[in-house]
Amino acid sequence: MTTPAVLDDELRHRLRSVTASPARPNWRDVRQRARALDAPSRRRRRLILAAAVVAAAVAAPALAIATGVIDFSSAAPAPMPVKMLFNQLATLSGPSIPGPITAPPRLVYTFHTSSGSFDLAVAPAANDGWCWVVVGRDGTCNTRDGGLNYGANQPPPVGTEPLLIDGSIAAAGVTRIAITFEDGSTLDLPFVQVSAPIDADFFLYEIPANHWTRGTRPATIAAYNSNGTIIGSGWFIRERD
Repeated sequence: MTTPAVLDDELRHRLRSVTASPARPNWRDVRQRARALDAPSRRRRRLILAAAVVAAAVAAPALAIATGVIDFSSAAPAPMPVKMLFNQLATLSGPSIPGPITAPPRLVYTFHTSSGSFDLAVAPAANDGWCWVVVGRDGTCNTRDGGLNYGANQPPPVGTEPLLIDGSIAAAGVTRIAITFEDGSTLDLPFVQVSAPIDADFFLYEIPANHWTRGTRPATIAAYNSNGTIIGSGWFIRERD
C-alpha cells in the first residue's frame, strides 16, 4: 500500500503547459499554476518546463472500458512533441523512477470530460516500469511495486484550469478505484487497462462543482481487488481544516 509519506518523496514529476503557448510567456498564469500545484497534495511536484514544446493534435483510439484491455502494440505512435516529453521524463531520477523508456510511446486512449478530451500516451520503461503523459496536463513514471500513483488539483479552481484527478496503478487484479469525499460519499472511477508491456490501469476524472467546497472535497482514494482488499491508496487534503 502506498502511504502519503511515500507519495511525498518522489512519486509525481509533473509536466505542465504542454499545449501550444504564445510567443510572449504569460508569467501571471505561470504563477497561478505554481500556486495550484503547491496546494493540493501531500507529495512534492517537480516541474519540468520545456521551452517551445508544442502539443500536436492527436487522435487516440476512443475505446471504452467494456471493450476490455487496450492493446499497446496496435495503438497509434505518439507524435514528436509528445515523444519529447517522454524523453524528459526518462532523465529524471528518484526511487519511483524506473529508468529510460524501452519502446516508443503510443497514444492508447482518450479521456472525455466536461472540460474537454485528454489523450493518454504511455511507454514501457526499464526496471519493470512505465511512463505516461496526459497530453496537455502532466506526466510521470511508475514502478510496478510503486502502488497507486495519482495527482489532483485541489478545489476551488485557479483560473480556467479544469479540476482533474488522474493516476495509474499496476494491473494486479484491480477491480475498483474509488474516491471518498469529505462528506462520506464515495464514487467509483472508470478506468482503462493497457496490455503488456505496460500492464497497468489508468484513470482521469473531473471534479464536479458540487465537490469544490470544504466538507465535500475529495478526501481519499483507494484501489481494490475482487476480494475488496485495498491494494493501493492515498489522500488529497493536506490539512483537516
